[in-house]
Amino acid sequence: MDSRQSKAEHTLIPQLRELLQSEIQTAYCQALLDQGIDAYLRKIYDLAEIASLTEAEGIKGFIAFYCNDPTKDSAFITMLIVNSSCCGQGIGYALLSLALNIMRTRLFRVCRLQVHQDNIAAIKLYERCGFIFIKGNTIKDNTEYRLMECVL
Repeated sequence: MDSRQSKAEHTLIPQLRELLQSEIQTAYCQALLDQGIDAYLRKIYDLAEIASLTEAEGIKGFIAFYCNDPTKDSAFITMLIVNSSCCGQGIGYALLSLALNIMRTRLFRVCRLQVHQDNIAAIKLYERCGFIFIKGNTIKDNTEYRLMECVL
């Protein structure tokens, strides 16, 4: 790891942690509570692509996604979160569009994600970007999620 990566890690992870901690109840993130925010952040920092929108006052939102295995034809969005004070400003749309464009340039065929069934705003955003409902899933805590897919 070079010094730029180390510096990025030391600045990005605390910002992501702060956003997740402030939004965890509204972001339908029970799984994060189960495995712990720090473990999740370490996992996505090490294995996922992360794009964020940051301004002088701090991080406005970020998206984490997996599209780094050229042997697979499907990518997966593991997290999209926008600071609740910034909702309705197009940040989620911009981050999602950026991730989908990256996936297209890397020749992935589809993108999948799971979304909490009660997260209506997120479902509408995903549908606006071309995602369709594939099936419902029940996670171990009996929480219902929708598996959605977008053909790239």
